[in-house]
Amino acid sequence: MRSSTAGRSQVFTALLALILVFIPANLASAHTKLISSSPAVASEIDNWPNQIILEFDDDLISLDTEKSNFIVANNALGDQISEPDEVINGNSISVTLSPNEVKGPVLIYYRVISADGHPVEGEYKFTYGVGEVTAEGVTEV
Repeated sequence: MRSSTAGRSQVFTALLALILVFIPANLASAHTKLISSSPAVASEIDNWPNQIILEFDDDLISLDTEKSNFIVANNALGDQISEPDEVINGNSISVTLSPNEVKGPVLIYYRVISADGHPVEGEYKFTYGVGEVTAEGVTEV
């Protein structure tokens, strides 16, 4: 009787160990990550682009009629310069940019839903105008 209890305990311990080994690995890979962008993260560009393209390591999905995936771009003065016309194609999302004459940092904020249904959000900057630090007419304090 004692050996069957010890055997069950060993089986339970082995199953528990397997569960603990595999669950964290699945949870760690549950959320998609940004793998590339155009313009690139922290880049300096001379010519204003027509659009922003973000590529992720997992496919993106749309939830019903709700706008669940979006990109917002703001120029160095804080003006929104992205249109509300996001397009999802597999693991990428793109948005049209409005014309922009303001040189300096451009902030890109995104929110997407990965194929597993988890929302992921983040932001990055690139600079319009090589060597530009602030927007024209804006002084640093």
